[in-house]
Amino acid sequence: MLRTVHDELDGPVIVYAENLIYSTLDYGFTDRELPALVGFDVLPYAAIETMTAPANPYEETFDGFLDLASAWELFERLRVPNIATEHAFVQAPVLDRPDAFDPTAYDFPTSTFAGDIRVKGVVLRSDVMERRAKLVRDSFQELNREQFGGAPEAAESGAEYVVATYCTPARIRKQVRHLVVEEGRAFGFQLNDELYPRVVEDMWAEHWQELMDLDVAFTPADVYPLVAKRCIRELRTMETNAEMNDADPTEIWRHLGE
Repeated sequence: MLRTVHDELDGPVIVYAENLIYSTLDYGFTDRELPALVGFDVLPYAAIETMTAPANPYEETFDGFLDLASAWELFERLRVPNIATEHAFVQAPVLDRPDAFDPTAYDFPTSTFAGDIRVKGVVLRSDVMERRAKLVRDSFQELNREQFGGAPEAAESGAEYVVATYCTPARIRKQVRHLVVEEGRAFGFQLNDELYPRVVEDMWAEHWQELMDLDVAFTPADVYPLVAKRCIRELRTMETNAEMNDADPTEIWRHLGE
């Protein structure tokens, strides 16, 4: 079916979806019957150059995205019927669309899939006005910043900037691989006692010259607790992915590198 879609749209498609597996906001994926992915937009890759502003490849425009009805029809075609809920892909629920929308006064609803939890955000789109944006709760932004360190441009301290720039998931996973695969340690959150100092050491070993020349003041000791939080998050993600695939974690990570 995916090949048929590619033929119809003259090439691959980019599917935008929300992952309900635990990342920052815990929807209770391991305790509820939740779909793994909730799709909300589709962009034919043939239109990739029309949906990005020339001056900034990360600034998306509305151009090129499938209209809502076409996207939802494609999602329905891509869905695999009679699959276990935790491996399912579904369309995002469409909420009421008011004529006038005030983002400063919007009351975020509870999740359609986990009704006692408020959603972290909503995707706003208007085919008529040709506008598309994502709105997230202020409290989620703060939670996300605390756990992941935020994007470099959003850093509120030098240490946050360093962690956001150099403490990547790939770097963390590389050190996990060393501990579990090469040194035979048991996987689990107890790894973090040794993991996060190794990640910091790896950051310095590879990027020491950049760090020494940064036009940002930071205290090296402040980097450690921020890296420790990121490592816990990555360990949790790895654990969930291994459980979902009913796989030996060492097989999943065997070829991981930075």
